[in-house]
Amino acid sequence: MPRQLDLRSGKPVWSAYRSPAVPAERLTRDAKTDVLIVGMGISGAMMAEALTRDGHAVICIDRRGPLQGSTAATTALVEFEIDQPLTRLSRMIGGDAARQAWIRSRLSLLNLRGRIAELDIRCRSAETPSLYLAGNRLDAPELRSEAEARREAGIGASFLPRKKLREDFGIERAAAILSHGNLALDPRKLTSGLLMRALLGKARFYAPAEATAIEDTRLGVTVATRQGPRIHARHLVLATGYELLDIVPRTGHRIISTWAIATRPQLEKIWPLAALIWEASDPYLYLRATSDGRVICGGEDEEFTDEERRDALT
Repeated sequence: MPRQLDLRSGKPVWSAYRSPAVPAERLTRDAKTDVLIVGMGISGAMMAEALTRDGHAVICIDRRGPLQGSTAATTALVEFEIDQPLTRLSRMIGGDAARQAWIRSRLSLLNLRGRIAELDIRCRSAETPSLYLAGNRLDAPELRSEAEARREAGIGASFLPRKKLREDFGIERAAAILSHGNLALDPRKLTSGLLMRALLGKARFYAPAEATAIEDTRLGVTVATRQGPRIHARHLVLATGYELLDIVPRTGHRIISTWAIATRPQLEKIWPLAALIWEASDPYLYLRATSDGRVICGGEDEEFTDEERRDALT
C-alpha cells in the first residue's frame, strides 16, 4: 500500500544545526481521533499545528519518526514566486486565474511569516529578496514583461537590465527581476517548532508507526498499521511527501531525483543582500545563503529514482 523510498543520500546541511527533539510514543493499542495525519515532516507539522489550534483532536504517525524524511533535505527557499512565470501561467489558465494563483501564493507566505512570529518559533527565519535571472525560458524582453505583469497584479517586482544587475550584484546576465518579501529559514527548526506547538494543543505523536491499509466508511476512516494497532479517525490527512500512498492516483505526476550541495560558513563572501538567486531556465540553478554564511546550491532534476544510482553521485 505505501510506496516506500530511500529519500536521500549524503548528509543534509541542516544536520549542522541543533533543533528541538520532538517526542513520539510507541503505538501499542487502538486509538481514536478527529484527524489522523500520516507524515511528520513540514506538511504534517503545519496541518497538526493548524488543526489543534482550531480545537481538533489530532494523531500524527510516521514510519521513521519526526523530521526523518525529505524535510531534512530541503533547501528551504520559501518563495511566493511559483515555478511557472505569471505571463506563461496566464496563457495556460487565463489571466484572472493566474493572477489569483500568484496572489494566493504571496498571501500564504505572509501568513506563514506571521505565524512564525506569533508562535515565536526560532528557525532562523529572515525576510530575504530574490533575484530571478534571465535564462532559456525567459530572455530579457520577456523578463521585462513578466515584471510588468506582476506589478499589474499588485505584486512588487523590479526589472534590472544587464548594467544594473552587474553594478548591484556583480552578476553577468542579460537581466533579472528583483523581488522582496521571500523567506530563508531552517526547515528542521520550523518543523520541530510547529510539532511542539501541536503537542501543547494535545496532539498525540506515534513513531515508528507505518500505515499499511486504509478502510473508509461514511463515518470516517480506519487505518491499519504495521505495528498491529488500528487508528479510527473522522478525517485522514496524507502528508507523506514523495512517498505517495497507493490510494493517490499515479497519473499526473512522477517522482524524480534532484540534488543540492553546501559550503562551510563563509560570511565575508556572501553576495549583496544574501538574495535567493534562481533563473528562468529549464533546468534551473538556484542559490541561497544560511544565516551563518553557508552557500547552498541545487537544481537540475535527474530522471530516475534508483537509489543506488543516486547514491553513486554523492
